[in-house]
Parts: sequence; C-alpha cells; structure tokens
Amino acid sequence: MLFYVQRKLDVPETSGRKTWRSIGRVMKVSSDDLDLIEAAYKAEKSPTEALLAKFKTFTPEPTMTQFVQALVTCQRNDVASYICNWQWERLFKSVENESPL
Repeated sequence: MLFYVQRKLDVPETSGRKTWRSIGRVMKVSSDDLDLIEAAYKAEKSPTEALLAKFKTFTPEPTMTQFVQALVTCQRNDVASYICNWQWERLFKSVENESPL
C-alpha cells in the first residue's frame, strides 16, 4: 500500500492535483519541515515517506483516519479510497494466525 500512496503523492503538485505537501499542510506540518522534506525529495528520497515519518514525531501520533481525512480534504479521493478498500481484515487475520517465535 505504501508504494501506491507514494506513487500517487510523490509527483509534482498542480492546482488540480494535490500531493504530499498539501497533505502535510492539512496535517499541520510546519512550512520549515515541509521545506526539509522537499530538500530530501530533491536528493532522490520519497517526500511521502518522509512526511509519514514526520507524523510519527507528533504527540499524539496522527491516526490513519486523520490521514485519510486529509486526503479527502485535498480531494485525493483516489488514494483515500485505495486505503479504505485495502484488505485490512485479511492482513490482521494473517498476523493473528502467525505463531510467535
């Protein structure tokens, strides 16, 4: 799923297509941090992955629901739908069925 989200959000932003930067603004990431993420992007790193890592420093850490709401706010329903329609139940069942080491 991460690769799909990266592929959709790691593109140049246009007035009609919001990307990682707009999501960051909605999630209240500072403009300085967004600029640092963009600098990393120019060094061939994924800005979406860096943005998600930045979210982990927030207290409290944003939820998946908040991330999806930010996508919807930015009219990225394509990505929000992909996340919402992901096979979450199947993933959690497979993790539950794994035996501990």
